[in-house]
Amino acid sequence: MFKKYKLMFFYMRMIKKHLPEIEQKIISKNHIKAYTIKSLKLDYAYRLYTVVNLKKENIKNYELYGYSYFDNEIKKFIKDLNIELENIGLIELVGLSNVEKISENSILVVIEYKLLNISAFYKKSILFILFILFILFIFIFILQTYF
Repeated sequence: MFKKYKLMFFYMRMIKKHLPEIEQKIISKNHIKAYTIKSLKLDYAYRLYTVVNLKKENIKNYELYGYSYFDNEIKKFIKDLNIELENIGLIELVGLSNVEKISENSILVVIEYKLLNISAFYKKSILFILFILFILFIFIFILQTYF
């Protein structure tokens, strides 16, 4: 169990450190791809997310071949991102969390740490800290009343 937490903190440190270079490498490939990405972002739970937009010149292909064309482009993006994550040693620690259609030509892709739910970890940590503070408050209150 402690190994998962150790790997989680390693993941958090590495993804924060290498995000600008991953983003730059992925965005620099936009001109040769059928999709565009403006940025890769991290949220409070260290989930990596972005919106993949189909380029205007490829909308006719999308209309001709349907959603399978866009799905294929999403798979190419995820493959490129996995290559970049493999280069920094995080490929075993991340997994595809969510792929959600936002609009006709835009899809949200979310990738997160797969061994633990980091947002649940944060919630449990906050509850634990509040519990400890509550116990300390009661202890101090009892000491003041008797002494």
